[in-house]
Amino acid sequence: RCPGASHRRVALERRKTSKLQAEAEGESGLGGPEQPSSLSPDADQGIVPAEPSFTSPALPAWTDEPGIDNPPFEENTVADSMSSLAFSREITTIEIHRSNPYIELGISIVGGNETPLINIVIQEVYRDGIIARDGRLLAGDQILQVNSFDISNVSHNHARAVLSQPCSVLHLT
Repeated sequence: RCPGASHRRVALERRKTSKLQAEAEGESGLGGPEQPSSLSPDADQGIVPAEPSFTSPALPAWTDEPGIDNPPFEENTVADSMSSLAFSREITTIEIHRSNPYIELGISIVGGNETPLINIVIQEVYRDGIIARDGRLLAGDQILQVNSFDISNVSHNHARAVLSQPCSVLHLT
C-alpha cells in the first residue's frame, strides 16, 4: 500500500482497539474516565469523532479506501437485470452512407460463434470514424445483419470480412 494511507490504517486499528477496550471495560464497569483520553490523539487529527460513541458504523470499515466496495453490482437482482434486458433489446436497421466506400467504419468488434458471446458486438466506436459521426451505434450494440447478410452466428473473422467489404451504402441491423 502507499505510505500516504498508512495513517488511515493506524487510525482504524486505534478505533478497533479502543472499541474493544471500551466494551471490555463496560462489562467490568471500570472504564469511565479513560475513554476520552484514549481518543484525544486521533480526535485532534479529525479522524475519530470527538464524542465517545461506540456504536457500529452504518458502512463497513473498508469503505475508507475507494474502489473496494461496488454497491451497484451487488444490489442488482435477477428481476432488475431481466427488466433492463427487455428494454434494451430494440432491433433497428441503420443506413450508413459512405462518400468513399473504402473508408473504414471506425469500430472494433468482439464475438463470433467460436466465442462465448456468439453474436457480434461492437466493442469500441472510434472517435473519428464514420459510425461515431453518425452517432446511432454505441459500444455494446449487437450487429445482426450487414446489408441483409445474417452475421448473428458466424465466426469473428467472417464478420470482420463482411463489415469491411467496400460499399457506398451500408445497412446494419
